[in-house]
Amino acid sequence: MKQELFGFIELDRQFRKLLPYENPEEAALESYTRALLGHESSLGWQELLEHRLVVVLGEPGSGKTREFRERAKILEAKGDVAFFIHLDRLITQPLIEIFNTEEYKKFQNWLLSSQRAIFFLDSVDEAKYQKTSDFLAALDNFRKVIRNNCLTRMHLFVSSRISEWRPQSDAHELISRFPLPPLPKSKNRPADTDTSDVTSGEQDGLLIVKIEPLDRSHVERFTRELGVNESASFIRALDENYAWQFVRRPIDVIDLINYWKTYNKIGSLTDLIEYNLSQNLKETVAREKQDRLTLGKARQGVEALGAAVAFCRNFNFRVPDDVHVAETAAIDSSACLPEDWNTEERYALLNRSIFDSASYGQIRFHHRRLAEYLAAQWLAKRMKEGCSIPVLNNLLFA
Repeated sequence: MKQELFGFIELDRQFRKLLPYENPEEAALESYTRALLGHESSLGWQELLEHRLVVVLGEPGSGKTREFRERAKILEAKGDVAFFIHLDRLITQPLIEIFNTEEYKKFQNWLLSSQRAIFFLDSVDEAKYQKTSDFLAALDNFRKVIRNNCLTRMHLFVSSRISEWRPQSDAHELISRFPLPPLPKSKNRPADTDTSDVTSGEQDGLLIVKIEPLDRSHVERFTRELGVNESASFIRALDENYAWQFVRRPIDVIDLINYWKTYNKIGSLTDLIEYNLSQNLKETVAREKQDRLTLGKARQGVEALGAAVAFCRNFNFRVPDDVHVAETAAIDSSACLPEDWNTEERYALLNRSIFDSASYGQIRFHHRRLAEYLAAQWLAKRMKEGCSIPVLNNLLFA
């Protein structure tokens, strides 16, 4: 079952502001406990659309692309001007070649109008797939067709996997191309007033948010709309098997429904973890021709990183960023993987759906329990290979 085979299911997805330099552990914990604690500080699409420049971060399978594409259609149906654009196509193609005739005519009419337009650019990680500079080239090609006098009439949304978003450099590049228009001079406002709002997570007009995990009501609605037979039994099985952590993203729900249909049960914890691993270590169809990382090698890699989490007592892995590398206390994945792993394989592994966002410049396993399971698997293999007792003692008790 693939979500694309079904019509869009409106789940009223929620988003959470990310503050500059917010503590990654608190950010990750808060995203999963807010609903349990009754906090209602999330933002919906209505609130996001009030902002002029928004970056939406989320792990693979969280539904960013589908939300962008469908939100553009919804706005169009309401009479707004909205465009969905694959950012990677802008690397080498002008906008006139990306748009069909009707879309390009609509764009030209907007340039000459006084109406606002909403642009959804998806996604930064695809634009960076060959090299990081391609992302900047795509932004430049898009900026060339946006006249200066149109900046006040456009709202720009950009999506990205957390592992590919550089919190300082990418934000700077985006703001510099689409700057906040200067406020009108006022006698009551000093000339050097700082218009950025750091406490709200917005700087220079840029708002960065993370798409929130699905909650129980989302999953119930999702399964009903997908036409799952005995959906109430499926939900009850999630309760009985304490399996809610495995349905926090749309892709998780679809995978578990596939398991349910195949085996007519949720399965043991080990069954679920192994099934989850087998699904999330696969690459998306769009990339599989370019991605040379085999499932076997990917499994070897995540077991090594799971062991690193357990032994280093650090959940987070560093995402290379020319600003944050020296500051972050996150684990360097290249120091944990076997020596025969090259840079391309390491990046391919970190882009698998098994990883999740923690905070700026860092990623982590989607489930802590999954990391612990992988660490145990790594340790069991070392024992099977004849690792000596003194070495095991040093690993476990040093």
